[in-house]
Amino acid sequence: MRVSGDVEAAMVDNRGRRTGRYHGLAEDIPGCRLEAIADDVAEPQDYTFHFLKRGDESYRLLVEPRTEGEVEISVTASCLNMKLCAARADSTLNEGEYQWRLSWRAARDSCHVAIMPVPPKSAVAR
Repeated sequence: MRVSGDVEAAMVDNRGRRTGRYHGLAEDIPGCRLEAIADDVAEPQDYTFHFLKRGDESYRLLVEPRTEGEVEISVTASCLNMKLCAARADSTLNEGEYQWRLSWRAARDSCHVAIMPVPPKSAVAR
């Protein structure tokens, strides 16, 4: 899973554990490793989340832009027969928090990935 843009980003599993750089660095999801630029000068703008586990997965992606701009999200899953499935979403972001539901399923002969935006809570309450 990859996120590109001038944002903070974190994956959240169904138990609320986080991996990413979102109001601080967290690497709490077992089997999920974050690869990102992290030094004293540059803020990360490319995040790659590596998952060791296969099977049915669903996570929330939290994104908060540092500046207005475009963010690119991509998810890739691979089957045992080496077939790749991918999904991509591009959005222009303003201030605030954004969320997407990411899911993937990989089996021996088939795979499926999806990126679905989650509406803000204020829009859901109406």
